[in-house]
Amino acid sequence: MATTHIRTLLFDLGNVLFDLDIPATERALTGLLGEQAPGFKSWAEDTRFFERFETGELSNAEFVREIQGRCVPGTTVQAITAAWNAMLLGMPESRLTWLKELSTEFRVALLSNTNDLHITWVRAYLRNAYGIGSFEDEFFHKVYYSHEIGARKPEAAAFQHVLDDLGVTGTEVLFVDDVDENTAQAASMGIQVQLHQPGREIRDYLPLYLRKVIG
Repeated sequence: MATTHIRTLLFDLGNVLFDLDIPATERALTGLLGEQAPGFKSWAEDTRFFERFETGELSNAEFVREIQGRCVPGTTVQAITAAWNAMLLGMPESRLTWLKELSTEFRVALLSNTNDLHITWVRAYLRNAYGIGSFEDEFFHKVYYSHEIGARKPEAAAFQHVLDDLGVTGTEVLFVDDVDENTAQAASMGIQVQLHQPGREIRDYLPLYLRKVIG
């Protein structure tokens, strides 16, 4: 695989490396919220509830408590946590092996809009499924989680944090994400980008993405 001037591969996590079913969480939460579901959706959008959780403004307890207060009586913390994590499907071991192979040619980094509840689940899943003790340390040079850096895509601050921390220019980075707003913002900052379609196998498509950068 030709490296050209790209030295760093910056991946999104969900729907690029880790498979998601986002509607599964929407369905699960709707079931717990009952008749409050429509109002909760509007309230969450108006208050940027999920975005605030993803930038670390809300703790796990605060996040769950806000939802619990709007759910049908008797809804447990465990039920809410399970509903929130319902979107997380898994990751084939072959993709993990591929990530390690990439690290022999590139610096491999991760930038994800996420939260502590999701990452705790992902770590437990990888530990139980594959015996992986430290997903971040074993497969990436650097990992940037929105709830830890206090900024989320497509905010320019999230991308600038990555560039500054890695000590690279945008032309040295290929950023792969499944959300157009995210790739558009990154591109406006001089980062090489590729919009990835969920459901496509990233192992198969990355060579094509790199060839496009080569031109």
